[in-house]
Amino acid sequence: VALVRFFVAIVVALAFIRASSVRAVAGMRLRVRLVLVVLQSNAILDTRLYRLAQLEIEEIRADLASKRAEAEQLEALLADAPGRWKLVRSELSNLSKRFADGRRTTLGGPDIKAQYSAEDFIIDEDVYVIVSRDGWLKRQRSYTDLAAIRVREGDSVGWSMWASTRKSLILFTDRGKAYTMRVDSVNATTGYGEPVQARFEFEDGERIVGAAVSDERSLPPCVECVSIPKNQLPFEPESDEELDASEKPSHCLLAMSKRGMVLRLPLQAFEAPSTVNGRTYMRLTGDDRVLSVFVSGGGEYVCLATENARALCFVVEEVPVLKSAGRGVRAVQLEGKDVVHTLCLARDASDGFEVNTQRGRNVMVTARRYPPIGRGGKGKVIEPRGKVVKVSTKVVVLEPPAAEKSEKSDARPAPQATTHDEEERGDELELPFALGRFVAVKRQSSADSDADSDADRESQDE
Repeated sequence: VALVRFFVAIVVALAFIRASSVRAVAGMRLRVRLVLVVLQSNAILDTRLYRLAQLEIEEIRADLASKRAEAEQLEALLADAPGRWKLVRSELSNLSKRFADGRRTTLGGPDIKAQYSAEDFIIDEDVYVIVSRDGWLKRQRSYTDLAAIRVREGDSVGWSMWASTRKSLILFTDRGKAYTMRVDSVNATTGYGEPVQARFEFEDGERIVGAAVSDERSLPPCVECVSIPKNQLPFEPESDEELDASEKPSHCLLAMSKRGMVLRLPLQAFEAPSTVNGRTYMRLTGDDRVLSVFVSGGGEYVCLATENARALCFVVEEVPVLKSAGRGVRAVQLEGKDVVHTLCLARDASDGFEVNTQRGRNVMVTARRYPPIGRGGKGKVIEPRGKVVKVSTKVVVLEPPAAEKSEKSDARPAPQATTHDEEERGDELELPFALGRFVAVKRQSSADSDADSDADRESQDE
């Protein structure tokens, strides 16, 4: 528009430009005379002389007329809604005809939906789970010594287990029940902790006889053993359903009752958190109670002692692995009112536990001293017409070697602890349980050792 006005009044405009001393004055005069804005006046001042030809002027006028006509069409279209949709349909129809060939790019993909589990909201850290003999629970990041762990007066540490907070803690009681909870749910404190009854519904007098964690790093190493034919196993179960050889789990729990019944079950079956009423792992008859529960990786020796001072050892593979809870099989043949007093699971023939008889003798029950003779026997006499009156309390420590621990775990020396009898017997015992096995070391003179050996030979002859 400015150029058209300029061409119409070109003589006057050129006179203003020639009479101006500077560009700014010329632009101001043009804006006043031709009623222009600054942008338009600058465009006129920048116009080249060849555009003053008649042909260039006609092209500018034609372009202006075309733009005015297009503006009128757009204004009419904006005022007509049906007309706009008609134009849209027409353009879409033209596009479909222009690109009528098949799609060359395949569009699609899996419908990925975010899935979350309860473990995703748990901070993954390694801690020690402490369970006392009286059933008090707690977890803490580390400890310097087992004896330094705080427990209530009259209580003692029963189990110390190293595990991730995303794993499970499994508690086994003498009523044949297993209770499972997340390690993260255990109260974190360096104090006494909390009683297990605050988490689960225990019966009157029900107590913990075993504990384990589902963290593979802290469980005993797995050993592949040759299976023992069934015809060599006395007292096979009549109703309990066993696992096939191809279904044998890597880790099992081994439980024995006071009346000498023993069984193995897959530990994996108890990893999921349970209800407050727990799960049944052993079916007991009458007033029978579970004595102890251990985690087995295979290849261990089962060592036991009865109240009537008899000892029996056999390999753990003689105990069948059941699919679900059952009564188990006979571990030892008991006479009269005799019951199993103590049990341990030893990974070496020299491992075991020490018993104290009513005559004051201290005897180590190991697979080396009492060679395995098979499950279901009467066992060998520890002391003729004797009674087992006391067994040193052992602390169960489940943890991997220090080199395999996560860097998140605080380094600490190997745990040491004392038993209830240490004050009475001085420093006679050193501790005790590592990687799921008992280790008891007795400091004694060579003369005392020879005397015990002679007494054992006499008792066996009798």
